[in-house]
Amino acid sequence: MPELILLVVGGLALVALVLLAFLIAPMLERAVQSAPLNARPRSEGPDAALPFAKARLRSDLAEVFTEDFYPAAAKRAGIEGRTAVSLSVDHTGAVTDCKVRVSSGNAEIDAVTCGLSVDRVRYDPARDGAGRPTASTELLAVRRQLNEG
Repeated sequence: MPELILLVVGGLALVALVLLAFLIAPMLERAVQSAPLNARPRSEGPDAALPFAKARLRSDLAEVFTEDFYPAAAKRAGIEGRTAVSLSVDHTGAVTDCKVRVSSGNAEIDAVTCGLSVDRVRYDPARDGAGRPTASTELLAVRRQLNEG
């Protein structure tokens, strides 16, 4: 008799699982079909909105880094140099922060390069996977040299 009860309960459990599978399977299938193939889970923190399309430099660097803005002491001493900077660009394309990554060897040239970058350099902003403007970090190298003559 106990074997018969176990057999009946087991059979009912199997029938319940099969019915449940038939009810749940179509819902899962619809959910999978409606999810975009390139969907990424959202996370918190600095990597939450990774750019899909890179920012594009809008400013003409020759007009930004003119000799008018060459540091006076470096100019008098004939100092030239190349500064590589990391720029924080907001969703509007404005530069909001600058960090020197490779120094020109002259602190004044580096500081003026960052100051001009924040004040005068503009980008077309990066875009996320949905095409919305998003913040990004851009690298920029600027060679400061004195005009001959």
